[in-house]
Amino acid sequence: MDYLKGDERYLWHSNRDFNPLNFDKNILLTEAFENTFKDQYGNEYIDMLSAGGCALFSLSDVEEATKVAGEVKLGAGYFEGFTNKYIIDLAEDLSNILPVGLGRFIFSNSSQSAKHIAMKMSLMANAISGYKEKKSILFVPLGTSKNLALYTCDGDALRDADIIFGKADNMQTESVNDVLSSDIDQYFQGLKRIFKQKGHRISAILVEPYTLFSYGSDLYKAEYMRELRNLCDKHKIHMIINEQYTGLGKTCKYFYSDYLNVTPEFLLLGESLTSGIAPIGLTVTTESIYEIFNSDRQKTLKFIHNSPNTGNAFSAAIANNFVLKLSKRGYLDDVKERAKKLYVNLKNDLEEHRNVSKIINLGFINLIQMVDVKSNEAFDESMKISERIVKKALENGIILASKENMLVLNPALDMSLDDIKKATKRIQKSIVEVLG
Repeated sequence: MDYLKGDERYLWHSNRDFNPLNFDKNILLTEAFENTFKDQYGNEYIDMLSAGGCALFSLSDVEEATKVAGEVKLGAGYFEGFTNKYIIDLAEDLSNILPVGLGRFIFSNSSQSAKHIAMKMSLMANAISGYKEKKSILFVPLGTSKNLALYTCDGDALRDADIIFGKADNMQTESVNDVLSSDIDQYFQGLKRIFKQKGHRISAILVEPYTLFSYGSDLYKAEYMRELRNLCDKHKIHMIINEQYTGLGKTCKYFYSDYLNVTPEFLLLGESLTSGIAPIGLTVTTESIYEIFNSDRQKTLKFIHNSPNTGNAFSAAIANNFVLKLSKRGYLDDVKERAKKLYVNLKNDLEEHRNVSKIINLGFINLIQMVDVKSNEAFDESMKISERIVKKALENGIILASKENMLVLNPALDMSLDDIKKATKRIQKSIVEVLG
């Protein structure tokens, strides 16, 4: 069978319009080893994105995890009244490395479900507690745009609200762009004004640190996040931090929240828990949030979120294998050494190029900012410089992503030093072939 023709005939790729890797056509992968893929023609690709950020570990570690999971005799998830030892072991071992104060676990089937659960729980917790006006979720802007919006949910529909980026039928969007600025300090002053003017209506703020970092926003930095935590406390607003792409060692700490020394009310994880090989979602919250749903105040609203595959023993066993590996004494120190080697190699191989403005580093996550030397500003978007470099990198056997005038790297934690060396040389070659 011609599988590429079969792909074209049968499949609808959900990200085809977004296309972060800028593929002209799909590539048929046939084999994988360590952090490298092979296609049908034998071409090799070093994965510098860890399969879109979810593959924490290389193939050898995945094979070890699947052997552990092969011993599981429970295939299905659990329903109310049932549980299993694998999901309990996972919760206990995660509780040993999570930020202090987080210890109640709601499992689901994906990182997206985990996000929906946190938003719904925040809205319901405030409704139960008597904060009837707190019906809005505040999203920090995606990328470098100034767009910011409050998404408001009708309190009478909280029970059934599926909040998907403000597109549920019972939600309204309110633009608050007018108080924002592209300057980070002025922007943060704008955030303060939003909290002052509308804080009584905001139930939670959703922070996507990987998105902020990969678009070059300084808002991901500790000083801003700590101030944001203080603002949330002042206005009784829940903080939700999505750690799908920054948690479990990616910042060389267990969680991005550790890097900030901040504890959110809700911390989100997903497919990275299983290194992308089994479905899982996890919303972790505090005892105080949990108690609201078990208090005398809770009379009418019942928290219900049905997720197929919830508490799946197979997924939990795989996840726990990785959590135990990550929490093993000395493992994070090894991760730090590899992350440092990657950053040093990037600086040595790329920093002297006239079009490389700077290399920003957050543990294993790196951002290469490109600049037009003629104007000393970002390249005109119509030139699609970063997209062209990503395409050239693919020809040279490297999988990268582009965001506006930036290249994004987010490799697996156990990437070998040899692969790091080969990868940075190939990235250098790709930049030179596009820009000279």
